Amino acid sequence: ERLLPPLAHAARTGSFTDPGVRTGLAHGASLAGAAIDLTRTTAAHALSYELTARLGLAHGTAVALHLDWLMARHAALTEAECRHPEGAPGVRRRVETVQRLAEEATGASVELLVRRLLTLGGQPAGLRELALPARSWRQPLTAALASNRAGNNPCVLTEDDVLRFLV
Repeated sequence: ERLLPPLAHAARTGSFTDPGVRTGLAHGASLAGAAIDLTRTTAAHALSYELTARLGLAHGTAVALHLDWLMARHAALTEAECRHPEGAPGVRRRVETVQRLAEEATGASVELLVRRLLTLGGQPAGLRELALPARSWRQPLTAALASNRAGNNPCVLTEDDVLRFLV
């Protein structure tokens, strides 16, 4: 919630140079770091490391590239694949809340905001733009999905969930 106003301003103006924006981003990033310290990371992080290692993408860029499809995946979560204590309805409510907050603050969905910011930063706006061959990513995806970070994700993810967005 704290990050949305400065991100919206940056997306609207195309600039991160405003001191208020930079202060807001620093404060939001600090809070996000504290939250990660308490709750651990999830699949977006687990899946990002290989993109950073193999392609040299910054960690934040690599994480953001996975947010696009993960938001939709979690919005469609079923009870059978849910491992969150609040159950699938609780996870879906949280996704709806984040989407509502993004819409109110920026006029755009989380996915659109992330794509705008990636483009603004001169980065690919989606995984498909990387044109990654599925056959060379299957093993790293298996390892990432078996990691503790992915195990902390609210829903079970499969290689097919990820590969669908690579090609």
